[in-house]
Amino acid sequence: MRGLKREFLRVQDGEKLHYGGNQAWDPKKGVQKSACGPVAATDVISFLEGRSQMDRSEFMKKMTRLRRSYFPIVPYLGTHGPGLAFGMNLYFWIHKMPYRAGWGLSAKKRDARIDAMLAQNIPVILCIGNNFPRFWRNAKLTLYRKDYNGFHPYSKTKAHFVIVTGMDESWYRISSWGKELFINRAEFETFAKKDSCAPLSNIIWIKRK
Repeated sequence: MRGLKREFLRVQDGEKLHYGGNQAWDPKKGVQKSACGPVAATDVISFLEGRSQMDRSEFMKKMTRLRRSYFPIVPYLGTHGPGLAFGMNLYFWIHKMPYRAGWGLSAKKRDARIDAMLAQNIPVILCIGNNFPRFWRNAKLTLYRKDYNGFHPYSKTKAHFVIVTGMDESWYRISSWGKELFINRAEFETFAKKDSCAPLSNIIWIKRK
């Protein structure tokens, strides 16, 4: 599987070492349900700043600061891809980081860009969109875990930001809720076309200046 050149951000929580941050660590229920975008942005920004490990309290302090200053959310509704891209560009500019972010690509260009970003050691924020145009539906995408027997369904989700840290011809390796999980690429394409749409199920692309 092709992936980042160094290990993705680990967050220490007591004796547990998580694969990225987890919005469930926030004490506010509204943030728990809607802060996947700020968590993903905090993961990526911390990684691009050279961090390989943080403890939970440090991560949450940074995520809260970034959420309030760059990635505001509507409680229980969250944020959207263009808003995250705008906040990341603002952060990059203020902190003089040599990156530029944007939202959305066609399906053919999207996977090529994911591959290119990983080769440049840049994690990729992927949005599993909401149902569209029938918002009232409850169609969700399956997330998988992997063990020595292969891939097994772990949970299902929609309207959720995850981080792609690796890919091959069939799978994305992702960080979600502080866990290393996997998305079947064909299933994501089917979900994006039939249950969501490209403007909602897409990526935040990042380029080096």
